[in-house]
Amino acid sequence: MSHLVNFRLATLKAAVVLIPSYSAAYFTDKMVWVVPTLAAAGFFAANIKIAEETTIRRVDEDGDTDDEGDEAAIVEFGEISGGS
Repeated sequence: MSHLVNFRLATLKAAVVLIPSYSAAYFTDKMVWVVPTLAAAGFFAANIKIAEETTIRRVDEDGDTDDEGDEAAIVEFGEISGGS
């Protein structure tokens, strides 16, 4: 399902950029109008995002629940930096 959403999002972004750019090229026949149109449409396309509700967040809960590993890393770092 996420691949379909990504494809639709990419298609929408491409349409937002390409339709105004090709329209400016067709109607004006001048590059001076196409390049700014392409840049402006690119800004709009960059702001199109997936809604937060559709994003699935996964949390890895397989780690240790005790903090001994963190303390050991701090002690080792302290010994390395505190040494001569």
